[in-house]
Amino acid sequence: MVTRRLRPSEPPQATWAFAMQRVTNGRGRVTGTIVHEYECEDSPRGPSELDAMQALDALVQPGAKACKKCDAARVLEPVFGRTVPDDDEHA
Repeated sequence: MVTRRLRPSEPPQATWAFAMQRVTNGRGRVTGTIVHEYECEDSPRGPSELDAMQALDALVQPGAKACKKCDAARVLEPVFGRTVPDDDEHA
């Protein structure tokens, strides 16, 4: 019987990019933020991508929420011990 050593598998190359949407009232004053996965259809795509640490920093600010329509809430909120209900689409 011949034995061969298996090659170690490479770690997954999962990278996450996020974007922050500013929520304003009727007079243009920022009242909160929503953190989206960068590719979310509601994401304000632009030159300022956030990495996971920046997204977490954004979520600890007053009035900040993670989008529940994309994976942002599912990925980020467990860090804070929060659970995300499946039936709610937006933060």
